[in-house]
Amino acid sequence: MKFERPLQKIVALLAGLGILFVAYFGSYRPFEKSRLFIRALTTPPPNLQDIQARFSQALDYPSPIGQEELVRNTAATLFHILQNTQDPDAIASLMRHIENYYRPIISSGRGTSFNQNLYLLGLSNEIALMKTRNPEYFVAAREYFLEGRRRSPRRPQFLLGMFDIHLFERNTKAAKAVGEEILRYWPTDKRTRRTLQAIHREEAQD
Repeated sequence: MKFERPLQKIVALLAGLGILFVAYFGSYRPFEKSRLFIRALTTPPPNLQDIQARFSQALDYPSPIGQEELVRNTAATLFHILQNTQDPDAIASLMRHIENYYRPIISSGRGTSFNQNLYLLGLSNEIALMKTRNPEYFVAAREYFLEGRRRSPRRPQFLLGMFDIHLFERNTKAAKAVGEEILRYWPTDKRTRRTLQAIHREEAQD
């Protein structure tokens, strides 16, 4: 029939457009996003603002896949910087950057490595807390570790995180409860055992 050939051309054209669409959004954009991230990792930046700007360029690049992984890798990189600075302004800037990109991921309540995301955020806030004594970081670290415990009650990272939080707030009763739970699961944990022994010695002296 006469309309078959034009119809075949239309179908072929649509198929070709579909292939281009998949290639662009499914291959090119994730590749370009990864390229920008690698450049941010490998190019020595002059200052913290430039570091954050380069990571933002990668994280803000639109791509249907790869965002959660790159947010986590960026947070892990910034975490190492966080560990090596004592400047409260730099710490605040790093934490805002990490929290800003993690906010939609955490709000979704799901992800390929959601527990790992919770732990990284909890640990980052814990480090910021220890360096600045800012109560906002205490509240955030506690919330992330508690949510992690709710999802994975026996995961050691969250138990250890809550143990540190209770020690920081001098809640010895809660710290002992979590510490004893840790030792039930991992009796060879020397740090937790030593800390509990110190708590018991202090209580005996009182």
